Amino acid sequence: MSKPRIVHVIPWQMTVGGAQRFIAELCDWAAPWAELHLVHRRTGSDKTWTDSLKHVTCHPVDNSLHAAKIVDMLAPDLIHHHCPGNDYGIHGLNGKYPLLGTPHGWNGNIEPKPWCFPICGPHAQIRHGIDLDFYRPGRRPQPDDHFHVGIVGRLREDKVPMTFLRELKSWLPKQRGRIVIHFLGRGLVDRAGRKIQQAAAEIPGVRLHGDITPAEMPSIYNQLDAVLIPSARDSVSLVALEAMACEIPVVVRNVEGLPDTIGDAGIVCDTDEALLAAVDQLRRNSTFSRTLAKRGRKRVEKLFDKRRMLADYQIVYARLLKRKSPGGIGISVNPDVSVVMPVANGIRPEWLYAAVKSVREQRDVKHELVIVDDGITEPELIHALGEVESPINSIRVHRLGEHRGISAALNRGLQASAANLVARFDADDIMPAGRLAAQAAFMRRHPDVTVLCGDMARLMNDGSTTPRPKRVLRDQQPLWEYWEGNWPVAHPTVMYRRLDVLGVGGYDKSVNRGQDLDLWCRLQQGGFRFHKEHAIWNHYRIHDRQQTAKHGDVRAATKAILDKYRRTTA
Repeated sequence: MSKPRIVHVIPWQMTVGGAQRFIAELCDWAAPWAELHLVHRRTGSDKTWTDSLKHVTCHPVDNSLHAAKIVDMLAPDLIHHHCPGNDYGIHGLNGKYPLLGTPHGWNGNIEPKPWCFPICGPHAQIRHGIDLDFYRPGRRPQPDDHFHVGIVGRLREDKVPMTFLRELKSWLPKQRGRIVIHFLGRGLVDRAGRKIQQAAAEIPGVRLHGDITPAEMPSIYNQLDAVLIPSARDSVSLVALEAMACEIPVVVRNVEGLPDTIGDAGIVCDTDEALLAAVDQLRRNSTFSRTLAKRGRKRVEKLFDKRRMLADYQIVYARLLKRKSPGGIGISVNPDVSVVMPVANGIRPEWLYAAVKSVREQRDVKHELVIVDDGITEPELIHALGEVESPINSIRVHRLGEHRGISAALNRGLQASAANLVARFDADDIMPAGRLAAQAAFMRRHPDVTVLCGDMARLMNDGSTTPRPKRVLRDQQPLWEYWEGNWPVAHPTVMYRRLDVLGVGGYDKSVNRGQDLDLWCRLQQGGFRFHKEHAIWNHYRIHDRQQTAKHGDVRAATKAILDKYRRTTA
């Protein structure tokens, strides 16, 4: 079989930057099994990532029409566009070739599409990843009398605003030599860069180091006490991820994607003064600094692992190229299945313990349990969550901080899941033995199925179970044609493909009654396939605290959702 031809398109110069580094790494991964081309804006700089792109044919172009002409001439099996909000390079092609979008700028991460995978923000789907074996905590130098802070990246106004430099010039001398600021990197040597460089050089206590090679960066990070990112704009900061992976505390400005990148593993500030005050806080409070450093490493391990990123892209590439596994490249991520279970007030601790136990007892498939705490305030339930959390047993709890509803909780669970196969489960139910292994085996045999569902049995107070009447899912029948009292897809029984679900936007956070029905209808509208097996895959606990018991208008909400999709497809 001939290699698929993949054309990457970027409407910027292929110079030093996060998006350019990402493309280089993605091409390095795909080179063994694909023919690779890169269409990019022509650059006059001698600093370019095209020099390091082995086995990639580069096509510098002058404008969008020129780019589209080159793309069409190449007749690709897949276009991977790195600014999908801009038609650069695809103008006039009218869907002629399969298209994959990775928006690198913050504005492009707001609204996902089935072919577009945001990297950060509330709809993050495939997050950027770094090599966690390369960026890792290392041997620290002997402490001296200084607190060493790194500002890493190119010297440009968007990365190092002039207002920040003026504040730094006023603030740093007052520290009496206790704090040293290291500028690491220079980037393009142009008029704007020289202006920033000259202003930084005039500040006592600042050291300019120029560009650092990627191979040197881990050892450089491990010589710092903190990393400061004063950027005026940024989406996913690779600098922040690298520092966090090396267990270096991070201070960032509250702009665009930076808060989403660091989460609670760093300090987010609104002003120049606050940025510098946070640096001094880290210097004065070594315990707090170490706590943030440990959180940072855990966060990148959970969300920003390069191997997981490549495994997710392998899944998307395979689907768009209509191949099970491009070139047989095998990237494994553990586990094989993620079980997502939201928990809110009203769940009794004994129900939670029983639910978790039933998941732990699943055999013959590698799985994890992702529990999402949807703003729990009941003390006994909070205690129970603390007891069941066990990283050793792959049970992780993610806390929303406040009650945001089941849709937000489920989306958080999807974002935190390590596997592409996700099993839905509720904290007041019992998972029958063998469910995960049976569902995972079916999904491996049928890569064309996105949602697999089954039947349920009622779980009574005395522990007995009674099967519910089987509801038939007829192949090819639009889901919105089913009447609201005979819905065939039982949410707590499903296993689905995470990237397909995220590709249609995940759960609609504005819908908290019938959110599953709304998702199923959007998936079917997108052409994704459903299948039902008549096996009991959930024991559904009957009690007076259920959401359906507390909300008498669930039936009305269900009818409204189905009516909406009937109208839009009429």
